[in-house]
Amino acid sequence: MKECKINDFLSVIKVRDEWDICIEGKLVNKDDYHLINIPPEDILDSDEFFTADLFFLCNDNLNKKYGELNFENVCNILKSWFKNGFNSCLINSGAAFPLLKKLYIAEVPLVEKIFKFEIKRRLRMGDPYGLPYLVENGYLDYLDKRTIERLKNDEFAGKEIRKAINGKKFLFRYHKFKKSVDLWKDFPNLYIDHIEIDIGFVKKMGIKPENEEGLFIEFLLSFNSYELIEKLVNFTDAELLNILCEILTELQKKLEIVETEGKELLINEHLKL
Repeated sequence: MKECKINDFLSVIKVRDEWDICIEGKLVNKDDYHLINIPPEDILDSDEFFTADLFFLCNDNLNKKYGELNFENVCNILKSWFKNGFNSCLINSGAAFPLLKKLYIAEVPLVEKIFKFEIKRRLRMGDPYGLPYLVENGYLDYLDKRTIERLKNDEFAGKEIRKAINGKKFLFRYHKFKKSVDLWKDFPNLYIDHIEIDIGFVKKMGIKPENEEGLFIEFLLSFNSYELIEKLVNFTDAELLNILCEILTELQKKLEIVETEGKELLINEHLKL
């Protein structure tokens, strides 16, 4: 085994031809982050690209330019990242923030301040990749209420943050009503997968999912407009309950039609006999 020590808490190891990142000696699951092979020095020296995310978005064939990630690449990237104070602009967000989060959870000295500072800084920068990445992956949860209130009025981040907060508020109410006694009291014998309700709801809201399989309403709403989220969060309890009742009524009718057709088919089969 070969080891490259970045600092007292962060290291890269190589076993045979495979590399892994370790925090406090524990392997970090590669599924938890996605590191792209962009040398931080290229971002520091660039007058055009101020984040690795933008560099990645605006440059094709990075593998051809830099080659695939290997042990030496990873060591150099993380050494430069650490040397520059864990600056999240120097490596792609899909690696910077998951790794900072793991260092924060491990209670690495000074990382708590750096982690929260980098979240606030990247939100205020408003870059087209970093901002939605942070909002959609729940990094607002690491900021205090006072900071979030300030960010809600920020020129760049405000709209996305208000959308995320309102989306969470709506989803809490939606899931609460979807399971409520008041909704199901008129449908005692209706047994359906709750995903059917979600599909019915997004269609009523004018959202057209490309694929209904594995549909999650949280995922769909995160990609829809600020105006739609505003409309949803302003539904009264009575309006939301009424929409869900309409959906259950429609689903019940569909099931009754299927059952009727099944009985007719069975009768016809017996007549043939």
